[in-house]
Amino acid sequence: GDHDQRGNVSALLLHTHRSSRWGLPSLYRSVSLPLPGSEGSRKLELLLLDSIGLEGGVGAELLQNRRFLKDYTEEFAGGAAGEGQWAWLDEAVRAPAGGGDEGTTVMRLVAAHRPVISLVPRKRSEAEEAVESRLRTRLQDAAKSTPVMFLHGHDHAMQVWK
Repeated sequence: GDHDQRGNVSALLLHTHRSSRWGLPSLYRSVSLPLPGSEGSRKLELLLLDSIGLEGGVGAELLQNRRFLKDYTEEFAGGAAGEGQWAWLDEAVRAPAGGGDEGTTVMRLVAAHRPVISLVPRKRSEAEEAVESRLRTRLQDAAKSTPVMFLHGHDHAMQVWK
């Protein structure tokens, strides 16, 4: 989340090597999980994103009013980091679900801290809005081939869309 990015994010990553109960090998990644009872023939593809990192790749002109800007590092939340994550995400959602193992992945579950759409009435920065729009478009495109569910935690409100 945005509070995790305030300071030394590398400590979160390095803690993976110190604790058997903590697993954060990178700020974004994909994991293929076999569904119970399917003997591995049906899988859920989990895409974990870094919302703050994605913001870094939406254009320098939008980043001047980011929340906590002075606390972010270029390494994890800057332009190159953001562009790298967007490129990774584009490749991940363009690829057949399950990494080419056709027919096995039944859904993509995408999780990030910030929402792509929300009913919570709060001000969002231009960078947040740009990420929301761009991410929403990519997920809608990905859903044309495999169902996609998006989870977020930033707004701390249960919302059900029908």
